[in-house]
Amino acid sequence: MPSDELRIILEDVKEKFDIVIEAVKMTNERLDRHEKAEEERFERLESAILIMNKEIGGIKGEVRELKVEMNQVKGEVRELKEEVNQVKGEVHELKVEMNQVKGEVHELKEEMNQVKGEVRELKVEMNQVKGEVHELKEEMNQTKVEIRGLHQDLNDHRANTELHAVRRTRKSS
Repeated sequence: MPSDELRIILEDVKEKFDIVIEAVKMTNERLDRHEKAEEERFERLESAILIMNKEIGGIKGEVRELKVEMNQVKGEVRELKEEVNQVKGEVHELKVEMNQVKGEVHELKEEMNQVKGEVRELKVEMNQVKGEVHELKEEMNQTKVEIRGLHQDLNDHRANTELHAVRRTRKSS
């Protein structure tokens, strides 16, 4: 009997051992599936990392391009600032010139006013001279009238003298 018992125990152990082996196989299968899943997950992660690295590389390239563009834009802004400063300088120069011209115009206006005043004075003097010339003309006309009168008197006197001479000569004869 011991052998039957032993056989039963052995069969029982064998069954349990088979169960353990089956459990180990199932565990190994699960571990294999898990390991395979982990490997696939790891591969997906590596693939994702590669894709991200490519994207990061692309982004870095874009960033470099943006930096280059930014530097170009900064250069253009500097050039624009220089142009604006030049224009401001030119505007300032124009303002200075405009103020000079305004000053010259003001001086010309003052000179023009002086000239106008002198012209008015000359007109007044001209009117005075015209008045004096008119007076002189009147005096001249009066003098001419007086001279004509004197000529007439002289002619009358000559005529009278000749007439007296003729009468005297007739009386003497």
